[in-house]
Amino acid sequence: MNHTFSHIKMNAIGDSITRGTYTAQGESFPASLAEKPWCSVVGEKMGFESVENYGINGTSISSTSPVNTENAFSLRFDKMRDDADLVVVAGGTNDFGTNVKLGSANDTHDVSFCGGLHVLCKGLKEKYPSAKVVFIQPIYRSDKEINDNQNTLSQYRQAIKEIAHDIYGFFVIDTDIPEFCERAQELFPDGVHPTPEGHQIYGEYIAQKIAAILQ
Repeated sequence: MNHTFSHIKMNAIGDSITRGTYTAQGESFPASLAEKPWCSVVGEKMGFESVENYGINGTSISSTSPVNTENAFSLRFDKMRDDADLVVVAGGTNDFGTNVKLGSANDTHDVSFCGGLHVLCKGLKEKYPSAKVVFIQPIYRSDKEINDNQNTLSQYRQAIKEIAHDIYGFFVIDTDIPEFCERAQELFPDGVHPTPEGHQIYGEYIAQKIAAILQ
């Protein structure tokens, strides 16, 4: 996209979507891996020096999730490489999906989604004092509208904005991508994980947003 970005080293921390896992035709669960997950598309479009993908299946922002707890973002962010110029965080959909308590902005320890966000944001601020840190709100999913705690995905999105942006000053990207809704069955066959084409669309969208942030 722009040769002025060729020195940028990007870290992307996320879940199975960031890893590129998806449900291919004929599969009953997400067992396939996209050749180019969204973060690889971003790196390619932007002409970055490198992209490190820290996507791990089933992981949440908060370690209070009952699934893959030990790999929560709030616990493993410090294992990412130290010299990144850009750190992109794409999480929250599994916190919603595994019924992690939403909590409030007053939760400064990892006792809820908001608490996990605080721990993660504080840690990223300390680990990457001069890097751009960007949070991506959870993308479209059609498998359920409300979780067992009676919370919507929109509430988790809003919490990311209120904590990552309003409190810590990080950039937050809205993921209202019309094509995802218009072509949901085709791009999200299991209702959660985008296909390789979905990753291409997602990556191109995020690249445009990041280009504006880095200008």
